[in-house]
Amino acid sequence: MALALLYVHIMGGLHHWSHGRDMWRHLLLEARQRGAAVVLISDDLDEVLALSDRILVMHDGQLTQAETRDRAAIGLLMAGTTT
Repeated sequence: MALALLYVHIMGGLHHWSHGRDMWRHLLLEARQRGAAVVLISDDLDEVLALSDRILVMHDGQLTQAETRDRAAIGLLMAGTTT
């Protein structure tokens, strides 16, 4: 059975409740390990870097795959440029 999960801003509102953040991270990573396709939508770059295998950046409705996990390079993609 194929399973796909979509998480949108899952850590929002949990900044002061570390147990809640840990619980969601554990559930997401466990689902991924069981073969689920997990799509995480977040504006928290730390969260994206910690939980993602692949990173796509959307700017002005266009998706671009980040070729690196470098924060500065991803920031440039978020700003709509690469230089």
